Amino acid sequence: MDTTADAIKNFLKDREPTDRAFKMPHDSDWAAMIRADLADAGIEYRDSAGRDADFHSTRHTFCTNLALAGVHPTVAQKLARHSSILTTMRYYTHVLHKSECEAIDALKNLTAAYPNREPKQDFNRRRWTEKVG
Repeated sequence: MDTTADAIKNFLKDREPTDRAFKMPHDSDWAAMIRADLADAGIEYRDSAGRDADFHSTRHTFCTNLALAGVHPTVAQKLARHSSILTTMRYYTHVLHKSECEAIDALKNLTAAYPNREPKQDFNRRRWTEKVG
């Protein structure tokens, strides 16, 4: 299988569109189910940084990974089943420092067209001045 989507398609291939994809426990068993799955996978519930691997952490990871993949925020909102885009963007999607650095690096080099000039701070505005020397 090449992707997670391919694996899920293969898993669901013999099911009807109206069938449930997975047998899910009663609502009160969610926490126990996740803890049992983590234990079976050899993953600690709480890591060394004090972060918990609970249901909401999977939702945070899901929304953040959608953003990192370039998925439109409205699509992420629909996939997360949030009623408000603010919930998706403000609480569930996390900006990583690496992403901030990549965004700055992606900006056009504004000084490339003016190799003999450099930006110089001038109190209330930015101006271009000739390099000395």
